[in-house]
Amino acid sequence: KKSKYFVKKEEDDNDQESIMTKTTTTAKRKRQQKVKKEEDEETPEVNAYIKKHRDIIFGAEGKKRKTTKEFREYAEKVRILIEKMREKRDAPVDTMGCAHLADTSLPEKTQRFETLIALLLSSQTKDEITAAAIKRLRDEKVLLPNIMAEEKEETLSKIIYPVGFYKRKGNYMKRVATIIRDTYDGDIPRTIDDILKLPGIGPKMGHLVMDHCWNEKTGIGVDVHVHRISNRLKFVGTSTEETKNAEETRKQLEEWLPTEQWSTINGLLVGFGQQICTARRPKCQECLLYQQGLCPAAIDIYKPAKKKIKK
Repeated sequence: KKSKYFVKKEEDDNDQESIMTKTTTTAKRKRQQKVKKEEDEETPEVNAYIKKHRDIIFGAEGKKRKTTKEFREYAEKVRILIEKMREKRDAPVDTMGCAHLADTSLPEKTQRFETLIALLLSSQTKDEITAAAIKRLRDEKVLLPNIMAEEKEETLSKIIYPVGFYKRKGNYMKRVATIIRDTYDGDIPRTIDDILKLPGIGPKMGHLVMDHCWNEKTGIGVDVHVHRISNRLKFVGTSTEETKNAEETRKQLEEWLPTEQWSTINGLLVGFGQQICTARRPKCQECLLYQQGLCPAAIDIYKPAKKKIKK
């Protein structure tokens, strides 16, 4: 049998433990509320504009997006803000993109060929790697159609490594050079239809070739950046579904984007995608679109880092 002293002590200990538990729970709840408040303060009214105009801009759920006046106003606001974020023009595409790799001291015919080869290599390859590969081809003196056509496929592949799919592209390069030498007198084809007949040249490359080399707007060059960002901003697709591929994105963009912007949209969105709206972990807090509540994807792709709560 316990003495009155020990019984009293146990009662006191239990009361103290109860008080400590309540205090700890209260303190933990206050910390949780503080963290939530801080996260709320960090997050602006994202999508306020979008939510207000969703049906007008994007159409009913599951239906094709409408190109209304409201949608065009939204798209223009977005374009202006992206232009502002891209004022410095210091993304990789601005100095090492395919439009900047040709040697301007050479004849225009040779510059066009160099640009074509750069675009062929650029697929699934970072600008820095493409630029380095073009430099090696030039240093090895094989960046001319008549010389490249005679070079061994294995040698070309070795020179351009580590370009993505370098073996396949080595084969494409040799075949393209042979066609240009034998069929087009050493120059690249003059029409988009003939450009697209060249081995390894898809719509994205073809339209960029026509723009950069012949100064003709035949279509929008849509790469992974343009495809991803166009869907995030709901420039294409519907309010619930994205376009399935780059070609579908291109066709939908061309339905509403003014022709005079076809030449600039690629570089604008590619640089934006390289620096801010990246595929993984986009820098939403640095983005003016997010800050002004104009990004439809911000809620889905941006989640503030959870702060650890002390137990």
